[in-house]
Amino acid sequence: MNPQKKLVLAAILLLAILTTSAQAAPPMVVRTEPANGANGVSTDIGVMRFWFDQNMKQNSWTFWESSQAEFPPKERDDGVRWRDPLCIELLIGKLKPSTTYAVQLNTAKAQGFRSAQSGEPLPQTVIFFTTAIEGEVYQPVGREDLKNAVRIPVGPGSSGTQKQGGLREAAVGFWAVRDQDAEIRFEFNADGRLSRAVQSGGRVETTRGSWRMTGDGMELRFDGDDELLRFSVKMPDANSMELWESPDSGIHLIRAGGAATGPKAAQAPSPATAPLPGTSVDSRPVASGATAQGRPKCVQGWTDFKNPLIGMQACVPGDYWVRLRGGVMLTVEKQGNSGTMAFMMPFRPKAGAGAADIARHFAKFAAESEPRFTMKMAGNPTADRAISSFTSVVSDQPVEGRYCTFVAAGGSMAFVIGVSAPAGRLDSELPTLRQIAQSFGFVPPIGRWIDFQSPAGGFTMSIPQGWVVQSNDAQTPKDNIDWVAFDQKKPLSRVFQWCPRFCSPQLLQDPLHVMRGYQAAQFRNHEQVVTASLGQISQNPKLLKMSVNQPLTRLFRAMNQQVSQLLAGLGAAQMDIVVYDCLGQGQVEGKPVLAAFVAGVQTMAINAGISGQLVDLSVTLRGWCTEPDQFVSDSPVLEKACASMQLSAAFIRKIVQGNEQATTKIRETYAHMNKIDDQIRRSRWDTMDAIAEMNYDNLRETGGYVNEKTGRIEQISPEKVVKNSRGEYVSREEVERGVNPESATVLRDAYSNDYMRGVYGRIEF
Repeated sequence: MNPQKKLVLAAILLLAILTTSAQAAPPMVVRTEPANGANGVSTDIGVMRFWFDQNMKQNSWTFWESSQAEFPPKERDDGVRWRDPLCIELLIGKLKPSTTYAVQLNTAKAQGFRSAQSGEPLPQTVIFFTTAIEGEVYQPVGREDLKNAVRIPVGPGSSGTQKQGGLREAAVGFWAVRDQDAEIRFEFNADGRLSRAVQSGGRVETTRGSWRMTGDGMELRFDGDDELLRFSVKMPDANSMELWESPDSGIHLIRAGGAATGPKAAQAPSPATAPLPGTSVDSRPVASGATAQGRPKCVQGWTDFKNPLIGMQACVPGDYWVRLRGGVMLTVEKQGNSGTMAFMMPFRPKAGAGAADIARHFAKFAAESEPRFTMKMAGNPTADRAISSFTSVVSDQPVEGRYCTFVAAGGSMAFVIGVSAPAGRLDSELPTLRQIAQSFGFVPPIGRWIDFQSPAGGFTMSIPQGWVVQSNDAQTPKDNIDWVAFDQKKPLSRVFQWCPRFCSPQLLQDPLHVMRGYQAAQFRNHEQVVTASLGQISQNPKLLKMSVNQPLTRLFRAMNQQVSQLLAGLGAAQMDIVVYDCLGQGQVEGKPVLAAFVAGVQTMAINAGISGQLVDLSVTLRGWCTEPDQFVSDSPVLEKACASMQLSAAFIRKIVQGNEQATTKIRETYAHMNKIDDQIRRSRWDTMDAIAEMNYDNLRETGGYVNEKTGRIEQISPEKVVKNSRGEYVSREEVERGVNPESATVLRDAYSNDYMRGVYGRIEF
């Protein structure tokens, strides 16, 4: 992020802090029963309880239905009672199994929950939980349950401790302890989630919670139990873990199925050590589809797209590919039809921005890129979700689509997730597109992009740090620059521009053609031209797809119309240009690659009297290539780097030798080719701190941390670090409200499910 952007953001942040500190802090929900987001809840709980962080007025309340999920059945009309100023109870009836329920406290207009001291209303808050599937028994577990569950005594004196970082990493995965009557299985996920399942007598008891390492100790907390369980940890070897409650009392766990990696759960165990019924490898119920808790698994045979330089995630069918439009919007597009796609765009919303606000501003942004874009909001949007339909035009093709806008993670994140298809085909494409849309995930990108300028000053581009750029900038006699950029660790994944020139053999008698590197050649059609050009930068080239890019073709023809008419009027030559979207294959360094690129072919047929017509061909290939099995995962990064390349003003002046009219035309051309990128970078909306690109820079520099009490994503910058006496990061938002750092919520690294909390299970079209 450039210094000016940082200064603006700092000023906005300072203003927000000053404004907040001048007002009384609104009340917040700090705890619920069942816990917010709990799974496996009994269908007979009979009551929900809500605790607040300050005394509340006891003569009013507002419980409201949420679009997030079904409202629990009421026990009776007067089924609300205050236990004390800090806790209220909602009496509910018999619940359905395998069902997600949601209760909203306060709305934009109905604000019965208010602080007793300041009168400030509770911000709109949605609490959700999911009941147990049939045959599953929900049982909150505390210390005594754990002590008496299934124990294999371990003698004192075992050894094998590790440093905290290595110990935590080693603990991630599936663990089990068994005796002749029962089995208890733990799943420690890398993102701090915990799952426990006990199988005994044909019954399965499932409990979920959280865990973390503290030095050489482990802390566990189960949903529905406020008691924090503390153990010292020893690992005699990679497949054994001992949890010691005291010097002479411990539990011996055996690894079952391999270590978990990343924010998702452990890799699938072998059949012999598969999870117990009622659990799954990503801590979600076995029921298919998305839940309110986490990203669903990919359909078998699909590619799970995850690229750390992009951050966003998606499941990709075999006949689709991934693009990063404008550097910020992830699209999964059907090959050969860019109008059929699912897309996601993440944001950091400004405080108070609702889903409808963001939906309207997304439509405004889209209309700037495509003036024929029109949007209509469906039904009655809620504060955290809005559903819209739209029509637009993609590659001269009318399309229709729908998108959901979410305010997620306690109001600290927002997402636009949608689908589109050619007009009249959306319903038939929707089953696949819906599955793709429901698979989107988000984490901040890892790694830094830098601005590169060629040593000779001919062009600039944006590339990941550590990449290498090679070009003929300083030596080129042509009116364009050949270049290639790549990561030295993955040299076959590269972006390129290649600009060969061909002509009839007779034209090589012209010194100008020789100086500009023309090659003698004769072709029957443009397919041969493009294949020959690709063959100069790869071996064994083959075009798989080649279609006319109508918008770019019209643009270039319009730009050259005056010259074309002049040449035709003089009877000297006929000039035309066609731009193609291409997909090809070849070999680089003896290894197969797939290449996606744009090919521009400018043809000048010169009337040479008795010699007939002589042909002058100017070709430009601009795109990227990578190994076939890396094409889906690498394409978004490669496309972003490719689209960022710009010729410098100095090089353009050199080409046209002071012809300002031609200079303007070339600048217009490059501006159009990167139109979406330019518009996204320029767009800053009233209700947003910044568009996603700025959000990425912000999160990349400071990291994202989650406050598990509020679900909000908090950012910790070096200037505003808040730690407690134990050196743990704590909530800066709480400390700024006057909470003692020793009592403030300890933050942990935020993972995909944290950023998208409140999205999964609610994506509808």
